[in-house]
Amino acid sequence: MWTCSECAQYLNKYINHFNLRPHINLNRSVTSVKRNNDGTYTVNTKNNIDEIFSHVAVTTGLNQTPNIPAWVPSTPHTKFTHSSNISNFANFKNKNVVVIRLGESGSDISLTIASIAKSLKISTP
Repeated sequence: MWTCSECAQYLNKYINHFNLRPHINLNRSVTSVKRNNDGTYTVNTKNNIDEIFSHVAVTTGLNQTPNIPAWVPSTPHTKFTHSSNISNFANFKNKNVVVIRLGESGSDISLTIASIAKSLKISTP
């Protein structure tokens, strides 16, 4: 299983090998996709830019919107976080950590945390 860093390195090499970087637009929120009469698609972005494409792939990920169970306490001292909120793993160093559920995000995060945490437990149905 790859770490997040190894996956990012692979994707960057792939992008560079196939010269895809000029075709990648980051930080552009799509507001609508409309199918045209000729079978193409008009994609509109938040800053009102329309572009025409022959194909559209929607890849938002399974865990884009955090799903926090009702039993999770919501106090200022809560040390619960959703995978979508993790950008720095330093908070897990030398801690006793439990990862709840084990989808793709949970697996990736568990692998990274295991190398720095005091202990790691995984809870999955």
